[in-house]
Amino acid sequence: MSRRERGNFIDGESDVHDYQINVPIDFTAIVNNLRRHFWGMVGIFLIVVALVVAYTLTRPVLYRATAQVLVDQAQRIVDIESVIPDMPLTGAMDLNNEVQILTSTVFAERLVHKLKLLEDPEFNAAIRPPKEDILGLAWAKTWIKATIRDLGIAGEGELQELPPTAADQLRDTIRVLQGVISVEVIRLSKVIAISVEVSDPQKAARLANAIADEYVVDQLEARFEATAKANNWLNERLTELRETVQAAERAASAFATEQGIFETGGNGEATIDKRLSEINTQLLTARADLAQREARVRTMRDKLARGRGSEAFGEVADSSAIQALRDKRAELARKRSELLSRYGERHPDVLKVNDEIAATDSQINAEIRRQAAILENELQVASARVQVLEAELKAIEDEASRTNLARVKLRELRMTAESSRKLYETFLNRFNETGQQSDLEAPKARVISRAISVNIPSSPKTALNVAIGIVLGTLVAVGIAVLRDLLDRGIRTRQQFEEQFGIGVLSAIPANGPVPHRARRRRFGRRDPTLSVIDKPMSAFAEAIRTLRSAVAIANVDKPIKTLLVTSSLPNEGKTTTAIAIARSAAQGGARVLFIDADMRRPCGGAILLGREEQVAVGFVDYLAGNTELEATLHKDTKSEVDVIVPGYRATNPSDLIASAAFKRFLNEWAATTYDLVVIDSSPLLPVVDPRALSTICDATIFVTRWNKTPRDAIRAGLNYLGEYHANLSGAILTMVDLKQMARYGYGDTYYYYRQYSNYYTEK
Repeated sequence: MSRRERGNFIDGESDVHDYQINVPIDFTAIVNNLRRHFWGMVGIFLIVVALVVAYTLTRPVLYRATAQVLVDQAQRIVDIESVIPDMPLTGAMDLNNEVQILTSTVFAERLVHKLKLLEDPEFNAAIRPPKEDILGLAWAKTWIKATIRDLGIAGEGELQELPPTAADQLRDTIRVLQGVISVEVIRLSKVIAISVEVSDPQKAARLANAIADEYVVDQLEARFEATAKANNWLNERLTELRETVQAAERAASAFATEQGIFETGGNGEATIDKRLSEINTQLLTARADLAQREARVRTMRDKLARGRGSEAFGEVADSSAIQALRDKRAELARKRSELLSRYGERHPDVLKVNDEIAATDSQINAEIRRQAAILENELQVASARVQVLEAELKAIEDEASRTNLARVKLRELRMTAESSRKLYETFLNRFNETGQQSDLEAPKARVISRAISVNIPSSPKTALNVAIGIVLGTLVAVGIAVLRDLLDRGIRTRQQFEEQFGIGVLSAIPANGPVPHRARRRRFGRRDPTLSVIDKPMSAFAEAIRTLRSAVAIANVDKPIKTLLVTSSLPNEGKTTTAIAIARSAAQGGARVLFIDADMRRPCGGAILLGREEQVAVGFVDYLAGNTELEATLHKDTKSEVDVIVPGYRATNPSDLIASAAFKRFLNEWAATTYDLVVIDSSPLLPVVDPRALSTICDATIFVTRWNKTPRDAIRAGLNYLGEYHANLSGAILTMVDLKQMARYGYGDTYYYYRQYSNYYTEK
């Protein structure tokens, strides 16, 4: 990869934003991270453990005693919930409810009075002797009150503490008692464990047994109270139900009388229903008789109309007179036939017989008319009977329709009365049972294990607390170490830099090398750390500078680098010291080197090389302005053969000066052709634009980052500026590196093995 390929950025944006890499969990790196913070973690661990131990030692010694109570459900004697569904009984209960009773304020208040705990200093803080003021808190409290009073924030009366009242003492004592009692249900059983934890083992056992006994007594009282409450409630309810039954029965009876509804026989059928049945039967019979008579009359009329009256009538009427007349006529007809056979038509005997036959026919016709009249009359009577029965049936049906609603209402009244009576009888039976049996659904509770005093303290649990302290201290120490790593915004390793920003790291300069100018004077006085390149050529610092020079040189072997820019994102990152060290190292190797201090705002590189505290008055600014000759701006390093050019006169427009054609001619046509290497120390990238302009005209640019110090955002911003100006970026370097510390960070990096090869650096 060429220098320009690595240095240039596209469209003013680098790959810094998009460069991501998925790395699996590296447990060795995690261990190294913990090793880096080992002593800090040890300190935090010891502090946490010490605090836990101190807390344990300052806690009062407490003793625990436990009593056990068996809560068993009583045998079902009275099904009281069937008649009192909303009554809160103690039977069929949840044991958790009993736990709530044992820890309730009412129960605790009874214990306080019964056990006289108001007279016990352990429970009543009002009679407890004051503790010794070891820390002087009483004096501080008095001073605070006096200060508040002097400032007028509160008056004397408001600051004065009033003695606690009897109600306050009772409330506080109850709260303390509830705090020392613990109640729990033993799993898969009906046993409740009652524990008390106080400062005396005998007192703990006495209190636990007293609480258990008081609970048993409380259950007995609850049973009796439930019985009395049930009896009273049942008695009141029976009185109400009795009155309700009587009123319902009276209402049903009065309504039946009013509506005329009476029961007959044992089957309970109403009179109107019986009458309706009888009329229906009679009507059916009358209609059948009427139909029969209508048929006979209709047949008779038909026969008479056709002149066959005697024959027809005989078919529909049974008359002995007509039959006798018919027999007589038949006899006369036979006689006439005989006479006609012997005599003629005009014979007197024949005529006489004819007269008798005519007389007989007259008698038959008269009898037929009489019988026909009788049939007609009987038909009219049958029709009239049917009409009468239909009228009577309609009247009865109307009456039945009117009484149906009344009968429905009567049934409702009777059902209401019957229901009230059944409920009354049920309550009466329950009342009789509760009067004979006092065991309702209250549970039977008894003490199955009494508390005994144990002289082994239950609190504090020293071993457990120490174990918790060890675990907690470990977690806190590891957590703080991890948090420090997460909050650390600096760069620690070459690999981290390259993964974060996609820029290669050329070298890591040890901490005894590059130091900012002001820091250099504070830490080393007048001694220049870059002299290690000259005085200690076998040191790690000198080797790092040579590594840097080699990396820059091979960045583009086809075109040797003549002008080298050294810059950084922020001040005090070691760029000036790095530039000086590069120049002196190159000069020591026999190269002709020119050092240009291009930081026209805060120049210091030239002063270090020339061994002066004050700035040199004549520099390249004066030369570019035409105020002096070029030879007058050249100075010689006091420790090496490096030529030095300083800014000289402070320019008012440094960026314009650097971007000018004169400066470019000065740098490229004179400096680059006269010297083998021109090292330019510039201003930081973020504050000013000067180094950005310089990066466009130099053969290579080195980006300086202070190890474990420069924020990543600042690094990213500086690289982005170089990308926007298409700088020829050769790579980055890490300065002021603690190699031993970096070895802990840099697993997988060459500096991870610093201990193995540190002996190669014979000079420290």
